Amino acid sequence: IKSLRLSATLAAMLLVACPVFSNTYTVINTADSGAGSLRQAITDANANAGPDTIVFIIPDMGPWAITVSSANINGPTVIDGTTQPGFTSGTQSTYVKVGTPFTGTVLTASNVTGLTIKGLDLSYTSARNGAGISLTTCNQTVIQNNFIRNRNTAISINGGTGHTVQNND
Repeated sequence: IKSLRLSATLAAMLLVACPVFSNTYTVINTADSGAGSLRQAITDANANAGPDTIVFIIPDMGPWAITVSSANINGPTVIDGTTQPGFTSGTQSTYVKVGTPFTGTVLTASNVTGLTIKGLDLSYTSARNGAGISLTTCNQTVIQNNFIRNRNTAISINGGTGHTVQNND
């Protein structure tokens, strides 16, 4: 019985001593899938139990366009387009464009606490259906410094608390 208690105590100590770590995933190309793509970075972030950050270092001069028909985020994540070299706040041509020529919502999240989406261009040159960003029952979200033009709904927030939406165009 003593060894069983000792084993249980050690197991509990290991669980407490093993924190959940944050990972950073880097987008290095404009492909819809595969290594270095935004979709792969979101997939990897979704697979990690802790908070994650997605940064952009796409080579060559912009503008950069990533064709993603829809991507679901299911954990605390920072998607930070301002990390792309050459990014200039307020200058749309320096933003990483994320979306598809088809209609529909680009980025979605449900029941997530701690989501930040900043510095992306989710716009189109002509009107599109669907939201640029759609959040359902999310908490502590920050949607900041994005271009989300020509959509019937730029940002859709259904439920949750602690939302900060600022400096989006």
